[in-house]
Amino acid sequence: MGQPIFKRKAHRSHPVIPFIGAQFVLRLLPLWFLVGCSQTVVGATPTLMPDESPMTSNLTSTAPVELTSTLTPVVMPSVIPTGVQGTLVMPMLTLTARPSLTPTYDSATWQSLPVIPAISDTVRSLYKLGQKNHNNPQAFSKIGDCETSSAFFLSDFDLGSKAYNLGLYSDLQSTIDYFAGSFGRISLAAGPGYTASAVLSPIMSDPSQCEAGEIPLACEYRLHRPSFVLVTFGTNDYANSLSAFERYMRIIIEDSMKVGVVPVLATKADDREGNNSINELIADLAHEYDLPLWNFWAAVQSLPDHGLKEDGLHLTYFPNHFNDPAAWNYAFPWRNLTALQVLQALQKAVTEE
Repeated sequence: MGQPIFKRKAHRSHPVIPFIGAQFVLRLLPLWFLVGCSQTVVGATPTLMPDESPMTSNLTSTAPVELTSTLTPVVMPSVIPTGVQGTLVMPMLTLTARPSLTPTYDSATWQSLPVIPAISDTVRSLYKLGQKNHNNPQAFSKIGDCETSSAFFLSDFDLGSKAYNLGLYSDLQSTIDYFAGSFGRISLAAGPGYTASAVLSPIMSDPSQCEAGEIPLACEYRLHRPSFVLVTFGTNDYANSLSAFERYMRIIIEDSMKVGVVPVLATKADDREGNNSINELIADLAHEYDLPLWNFWAAVQSLPDHGLKEDGLHLTYFPNHFNDPAAWNYAFPWRNLTALQVLQALQKAVTEE
């Protein structure tokens, strides 16, 4: 079943950002801080990040956009500091359009959107373009903060059947087999304290695996060649302005699409900003770009403390024993189950066609 149709409210004006360049990334360097999502520092007071000045673009937020099948065999420039030379050899797909907003969509009702999204034709088209870009059809990446880089998130499914019990969800085993190798992978674009800007800054890259001046997002894509990416930011971004978070998210989305990687946007369990504006924005972006929304927030609302520890930040943990009724009182079993179900929906959409 597709997403429900809602009455549209006045749509905010979104700046649209072209592919990230060296000068913009240099502006990001002083903006990134570890702001709280850490396994060792809980409840640290975040440092506020100054807003950037408005950016201009030749694109407009109202331009009709659709994916074309044109593969441009070009060398994509690395995001490199001034004076450093280097290139990232990775063909870019031509993006000429973005789906227009559905007139009846109302972003204020994002909380009622399903946990597991319907997969659109846009996703199928983007996946096909990614295959021309030699992306691995059976690989996905995880980008986000400590709850995403943690071994608690999906890693058990690469450790063999003794590490988990699917219980009534045995149909997910074929999805686990299909994406084997991605569940336990240590992402180069996820880590404690990460905000959306962190994966766009070369100072956050692993120098032992990434090229000089390469941003974590590009490094992860170059080395893993995923067809899908789970995008799980927002918890640490509350300390920055919503407009800055939006700018970074648009760059992540558009740069992923340009290399044929399907972004799956996830809502978060917490409401550190106090008005759920970050989750609403994430839902808006998923709708605007016609991308899957994994509405994890909705999955944990009935749990004790909404699946959050006393710090209101980290998710509660229980092993991935889906046959144990006690598991469903904790957030991580829900997170891992619903992530598997999203991946299953993607797998079916691109393979059954």
